[in-house]
Amino acid sequence: DIEAPPSQPGRWEKNEPPPKPAEPLHKVGICVVPPTSAWPAIQAVRREHDRHFERWPPHINLVYPLLLTDQGLRELPGNLKELLREVPPFE
Repeated sequence: DIEAPPSQPGRWEKNEPPPKPAEPLHKVGICVVPPTSAWPAIQAVRREHDRHFERWPPHINLVYPLLLTDQGLRELPGNLKELLREVPPFE
């Protein structure tokens, strides 16, 4: 008979807390917000179907959640501008 090697105790067996990230992370999103002239009609629909219609303005999430460090958050606007510079505006 072959004996199995002893298991290595994991973090949960040692009662150690999980490691903390090196930097705090920011939970952000990237969304499209329609023109305010369209909000009344959108809010009328959201009032019936979205329990958070008063908390958030009308929007379409493109990316959520996005976890960024302080540096990543500072760099995000420039990175998006560069990424989208050839995308024409739309209505």
